[in-house]
Amino acid sequence: MGFFNRRPDPRPLAMAVSSGPGPCPEIVAVDHDPGPGPQTKALHSDLGPAALALVQSQGAKRRRRKPLKIARLYRQQPKEPTTAEVHAAMLVELLTEAGDVHPALRQGWIPREDLERYYFEIAASHGWQPLSWTAMGTALGAVMARCRSTVRGERGTYYRLRKS
Repeated sequence: MGFFNRRPDPRPLAMAVSSGPGPCPEIVAVDHDPGPGPQTKALHSDLGPAALALVQSQGAKRRRRKPLKIARLYRQQPKEPTTAEVHAAMLVELLTEAGDVHPALRQGWIPREDLERYYFEIAASHGWQPLSWTAMGTALGAVMARCRSTVRGERGTYYRLRKS
């Protein structure tokens, strides 16, 4: 069986080559839509048609939209920093001072657990009302470098002082 005598490829929008009268073969687009496979129907047989379509479309990749560029006509009033931002700034200042004594703090990544424990100790010593780590982690992420990584099989969040 020759190359040009094969049946069209059953995949969607496959390109099939057929022999034409001219010296070059002509390219024909063949559109076969077999629909959802039997495995998908069997796995999600209890779903309605809208939910089934949603499950099938979740595999498709979508492009991320570009962020809006906003041009203001009026100058905005500076916002007062939140309590979490103030605490994060103080924590970074204390870590920077400690980094002068211990250079490893400036070069390495600090685990979230260590920073959380240090924050609660500092808050108690300064008489602050300690905030939730969710608020502190968000504020620290704005002033410190943050990454999520797996170390020795454990996933964690790590922070590092930004180079100034």
